[in-house]
Amino acid sequence: MIKLLVGVSIVLALLGASMLSQATMGAGIIALACLVGILARMMQSSEQQYELLQAIRGDRPTVVPPAKSAGEPNRLQQVARTTPMPPPDAPSR
Repeated sequence: MIKLLVGVSIVLALLGASMLSQATMGAGIIALACLVGILARMMQSSEQQYELLQAIRGDRPTVVPPAKSAGEPNRLQQVARTTPMPPPDAPSR
């Protein structure tokens, strides 16, 4: 469904861009920029939802972001290393 909506929006954007006059060019550029921003946000949220569902289902381990420097690990990495993971059957606290 999302692919259909994206396809329709791109076709309509191209059709609308071909109908712009010199007087409405500024508004058309702003509208195209808004469309690009909306499409980027849709892609980002789709990717985040996919990753969240994988983490909930237990298909992959939770990713811990790397430390900012080669020295000490950040706080999240320290907690991840010291906190034992409960078995999948165990009730959460």
